[in-house]
Formats: sequence, structure tokens, C-alpha cells
Amino acid sequence: MAIASQNATLHSFSDPPAFLAALHRPGDPDRKNRCLLALLHKAESEENDVATTLIILALWPGLDAVRGRLLRYYKGRTEHLDAELIGRLSIGIRRAGNVRRVAATLLRNVERDLRRDLMREAEIRKAHDDHAAETAHLAKHPEPVETGNDDLSERIERALGRDGALVVAVALQRLSQKEAAERLGLTHDAARKRYQRVMRGLATQTPGDAC
Repeated sequence: MAIASQNATLHSFSDPPAFLAALHRPGDPDRKNRCLLALLHKAESEENDVATTLIILALWPGLDAVRGRLLRYYKGRTEHLDAELIGRLSIGIRRAGNVRRVAATLLRNVERDLRRDLMREAEIRKAHDDHAAETAHLAKHPEPVETGNDDLSERIERALGRDGALVVAVALQRLSQKEAAERLGLTHDAARKRYQRVMRGLATQTPGDAC
């Protein structure tokens, strides 16, 4: 192959299949690393697509192992994982810089970066879920409306006893009877009846009876 003819380290390989067979079978790890370093230099310095492809194929068993470890996080998205693995490794090859152990460094970086992305996705989902839960809680239990009538609220509660909090919630804090019932631990029907009873009672009072 043309790349082999230009590099003494790769000169002994007659074609790509011979090169890949040598790297995939058991052998001297230092010699394999020297071969990968030679290809890496070619891929970086000349942006050689053939060299990049050969490195990817040479690292395929290791890349497949990374895929196996990450597969459970990509249920229903295996095609996305496969594209990410190839794409990240290709970028890593072009930007490897001064590495000593090619296979270990490139594969570790690909797995690390994908795991970081998964963590960010999980954090975004959690933040979204927390926000949705908080919104739902606020919709169900709205904050009291500031009325500036704290003294009046206390007087109403003292005057009406157990129904005072219900009247304050509906009349002053502007909650619906259903919302007030939920806040006070009552059924909607019970709150409605109690509120109507109190209002009827107040309507029949003389001015001197008012709180």
C-alpha cells in the first residue's frame, strides 16, 4: 500500500488486510503501537483519510468493547451511538497531538467524552423534571396572595374559629374554594358547604355583630 511504501515502520505490510490482521492478532504491543503512531502522524499531518480509516479499523475490537459498555444508555438509539463512536474517534485521530499509547488514549477519550455527554443529558432531564414538578406543585398549591391585611386575617380567624382560615384563603388570598380546600386538607364539597354557611351567617348579622 502507498502509505507503507513511504514509512519504514509500515514497510513490511503488503496491503491493508495484512496490516489489520497483524494488529488484531496477539503480538508485540510496542510494535503495534509504533505502527499506529506512524499512521496517526500521517492522518494528522496530511489529513489522510486512508490513514484515519485504517486506524479506526485497527481499533475496531476496542471500539466495539466501548460500544458494549455504553449500549444500555442508548436504548432505541443504537444508530446514534454507532455514529457518535465513529465520529468521535475520527475527530480524536485528527486532534490526537503528542500521544504515547495510541489505542488506549484514543479509545479512553472517546468513552470519556460520551459518558460526559450522557451525564449532561441526565442533568438537563433532571432539571426539566424538577421544574415540571415544581410548576405542577405551584399550580396545585399556589402561594398566598399578599394582601397587606395580616391584622384583618387574624381578626377574621379569631372571630370565625375553625372556618376563619377558609374565609381568609378565599376572600382575602383569592384562592378558589377548591384550592383552599386542598391547602386546608378538606374535600372540595366540605369546603364549599362551610364557606357558604359562614357567608350566610355573616349576611344575617347586624352591623354591631361584625368582627
